[in-house]
Parts: sequence; structure tokens; C-alpha cells
Amino acid sequence: MIAPTALATLPLRRWTVAEYHTLAAAGILTSQDRIELLDGHLVTMSAKGRPHIIALRLLAQTFSNALQNQRLIFLQDPIALSPTSEPEPDLTLVQGQELDYLQRHPQPHEIDLIVEVADSTLKTDCEVKSLLYAQAGIAEYWVVDVAQRQVWVFREPDPAGYRSRVIYGPTAQLSPLACPAVNIPIEAILPPLP
Repeated sequence: MIAPTALATLPLRRWTVAEYHTLAAAGILTSQDRIELLDGHLVTMSAKGRPHIIALRLLAQTFSNALQNQRLIFLQDPIALSPTSEPEPDLTLVQGQELDYLQRHPQPHEIDLIVEVADSTLKTDCEVKSLLYAQAGIAEYWVVDVAQRQVWVFREPDPAGYRSRVIYGPTAQLSPLACPAVNIPIEAILPPLP
């Protein structure tokens, strides 16, 4: 077996979104594989625990009630982030109409907010994904930290990452930048404590 540190020094081939789609079309990757393409790497998505599932349902319901059709709400659907990244965020607020995306995925300029629910993926969501989203120019990114009952809010994207990162507790309310009149109570999107 090769040591992980030795593997880290080997040059890795990065995949493009087009190649990723070819792998899926050929049946090499299937929906059961639960893979997403991040910066050219095929990354296995974590299994969803019950807290993650419930938080995502609460999130979708709360946003749906609050937005009243002001934006499309995509749940765990792919987005066209870059030529080498096609993540599947837990929730994405998207401009336009459903039929605008019949033949393609939303692109960064059409995305108002991305939300990831983290019950076991906090490090990846706050480091890897936040950098990719910032580099793509996504104006706002939230991470719902189920375990700590808080939401990380990333704003002001820059190629080096988000310039603003603020953590809000369960008693706070958040308003997406694109919909400032909409208030999302954090407590409404967190599963109750056991």
C-alpha cells in the first residue's frame, strides 16, 4: 500500500465537466456513486444522516414560505460552477424560470445564494467549497452547521476566498443579499435538539 503522503506528491489528472458527463453517459459513473466534480477531482459525497435530511427539509420549507416564488429553489441539483467543477449544493437560490434550465445547469451569474448543510462535512464546506464558490463569484454562501446550531455566512467573493465570514447563532435572522426583505430565522432551519 502506498502511503498517503507519497500519493500527495504525485501529479493528478484533473477532469473537466465535459469528461465527467462522458463518464456518466458511458455508465462508468451512476447516481448510486454519489460523486461530484470539485476543481477537477471526483469527490465522493458523504452519506446523509437524519439531522442533515431534516435540516435540508426545514431549509427548503422555510425558504419556500419566505420567498413566495421570488427565486427558484434547487435542492441538491448540479450547478455549472466552472469548466472543472460541477458541485451539487444542498440548496441553491436561482434567478429565472424553471424552463430556463431545461437543457443546462445554472451558472454563477444566475445564482444568488448557495447553502450547504453540514453535519459531517463542515471542514470541506467551509474551506474547499467556500473557496470554489468565491472564485466563481457566488455573491453569498451559507453553511448550516447542524452540530453547533449556527450558520456560517460567507460574502464578498474574491479569487483568494470570501473576504467576509460571519457566524450566526440560533436566535439570529438572516436575509439573503438578493432578497433583503426576506428574513430567515436560523432556529427555523435547524433540527430540534434531541
